[in-house]
Amino acid sequence: MPPRYRLHRRYGQDWTRGDCHDSNGGILARVGLSDDWTIRAGAFRSGSVRHRAFGDILRAVQPDGSGQHVIFGLPRQSFASTSGEVRAAKVITEGQRRHTVDFALRARDVQRAFGGADVHDFGTGFVGVTTVLPEPILNFGPLTDDHTRQHTAGISYGGLWAGVGEIALGLQKTFYRRTIAEPAMAVATSRAKPLLYSATGNVFVSKALAFYAGLTRGLEESGVAPPSSANRGEAMPASLTKQFDAGFRFALTPRLRLVAGVFQVDKPYFNLNADNVFGPLGTVRHRGIEMSLTGRVLDGLTIVGGVVLLQPRLSSDAVDRGLVGPIPVGPKPRNALLSLQYLPPAWKGFGVDGQITNSASQMAHADNRLKIPHATVLNLGARYNFKVADVPAALRAQVLNVADAFGWNVGPTGTIFAKSPRRFFVTLTADF
Repeated sequence: MPPRYRLHRRYGQDWTRGDCHDSNGGILARVGLSDDWTIRAGAFRSGSVRHRAFGDILRAVQPDGSGQHVIFGLPRQSFASTSGEVRAAKVITEGQRRHTVDFALRARDVQRAFGGADVHDFGTGFVGVTTVLPEPILNFGPLTDDHTRQHTAGISYGGLWAGVGEIALGLQKTFYRRTIAEPAMAVATSRAKPLLYSATGNVFVSKALAFYAGLTRGLEESGVAPPSSANRGEAMPASLTKQFDAGFRFALTPRLRLVAGVFQVDKPYFNLNADNVFGPLGTVRHRGIEMSLTGRVLDGLTIVGGVVLLQPRLSSDAVDRGLVGPIPVGPKPRNALLSLQYLPPAWKGFGVDGQITNSASQMAHADNRLKIPHATVLNLGARYNFKVADVPAALRAQVLNVADAFGWNVGPTGTIFAKSPRRFFVTLTADF
């Protein structure tokens, strides 16, 4: 691992400061046509523009902190997504049984402009050392245009039998099209028309105990190529995924619930190849156990605790040939959380809270010979709930990473960066 370095300071160049603008907006509507028919609709718009952006990277870092210092600049990058959904639900009630049928139409249109980076090699640099470098003249290249459209129609059924069980079945047909126009290359188009499904069920053994199981096949976005890759910013194709989970829920008391289960998720694996191009390299399986304990222990004392034990495994030709290890970079074999909040009625809106998170060591290199050490972080906070002209409001103050503990994070491609140091937050929220 690289040496530790002082936090709470910026090590980049003054000329690598960027600026951006992000926006999110939408509208929701609900219309009750009758006692048993309801229509819901929503339309959403998200946008992101990076007017000026830089990446400052040390490659092939050695234990003494030295590495190849590379800085790249990016021209104006943009992302825009418009999406919407309309759902109609029919509810049929038969005594203790309730049936719900949902019809849904969804659509989205995503446009992205990326690329055109100008890369400059500044020789040897060191972790935790600021070296003032001259600002180069940046010569940007042309951008790549990426356009994705997706339309989906679906139907689902939900059945609830009070005191007996619950079932949910879903079927969707989606039409996915992605067009990429790269500079000096022919326009490439990819299409997919998968049939997606889901099935979940609950069996109520008693008022306190229930068993559940579910199976889902989905289509999800696979992110974008990281800044360290040769195709930085490129959106990856949508991926078919499959998930299975099963377990039980048990009410230890009327206000305290234990949930425990097993799961397995199979999906394509994306990482850097030998040419430093980010793309699909195989299949990854995430198999594990999850447990949580949530609820109110005493008057005013709420607990949220949980742990996920994960076994990630990679299947690919590179693994078979011994070029990479079977454990993918990034996933943590253990994640644990304990959160407590004390808000007694006698304090009249005042409360305190704390969270402890713990994660196991995680793989940091594709050859499975380098690991990020485990880490534990403590957060503390206080809040005050009040009303202003009958409007509920809350003022909250937080100190994150109270001990200012140093730790490392690793991205899915092996990019290593320090965990966030001690931070202070004050937020005010109101529900009009």
